[in-house]
Amino acid sequence: MNATRIKTNRGIITIGPHGQIDGLWRLCQRELRTAAQVRKLAGGVARDTLLRWRRGDFPEPVLTFAARAGKLELWSRTEVEAWLKARRRRV
Repeated sequence: MNATRIKTNRGIITIGPHGQIDGLWRLCQRELRTAAQVRKLAGGVARDTLLRWRRGDFPEPVLTFAARAGKLELWSRTEVEAWLKARRRRV
């Protein structure tokens, strides 16, 4: 596994190949969002709406972890907010 780089308007977060964040956990907590948090950020949209958006040009998760219920996907709040802002301009 390579390092993951997440671009934000607050800087770049780098997560090493073994998951180390090196003191940036507080920033990661503000930046990374679960699917439920993404839906809330988008105004409380339904799970089906997020799934439909993902078939289009919605940002891909920046991190995916194995979890008890399958996998945990995390999105960049900055990327999601930019996508939502661009979508509002198109509508």
